[in-house]
Amino acid sequence: MKLAFWLALLTSGMHVSATETIYGGPTVVPHLVDGDGWKTIVTLVNLDDTTAAFTLRFYADDGTAAVFPTTAGTAATITGTIAPRGARTIETTGTALALKQGWILVDTPSTVGGTAIFRRVLAGQPSFEASEALDAGLWSRVAMPFDHLNGAATGFAIVNQTLFTS
Repeated sequence: MKLAFWLALLTSGMHVSATETIYGGPTVVPHLVDGDGWKTIVTLVNLDDTTAAFTLRFYADDGTAAVFPTTAGTAATITGTIAPRGARTIETTGTALALKQGWILVDTPSTVGGTAIFRRVLAGQPSFEASEALDAGLWSRVAMPFDHLNGAATGFAIVNQTLFTS
């Protein structure tokens, strides 16, 4: 039955995606972590048939520009391009002793999708991982499932992106 559902879905022309689609302009990754074993992995997917330019601007929780070490350099702003129908992954290093938090403004004139993954790996401890889609601000309602069983905890990050458009 499940196979029949997926085959019907695939042949119906419906688009199913685990990321939010951004149709040009700014969007945010509402939470960014680095250090104390944590790293953030941002993957941007170019959904256009032409090269996509992008800019990532890192901010601290108070809205000031923040420098994060990444696989694309250590800066408060990272720029780059993504091949047509390609993807680009940028990771923070996660090597700092102290935890640093913030958020990311993603700006692109192209149509992109994206996801951020937060990962913590420490020797002798269970690994932790969570993900979030880029926030296009297209929805006025949000549902947030949570699980507090067996000591689990849920966090929620909100960014007022109307204040940070450049």
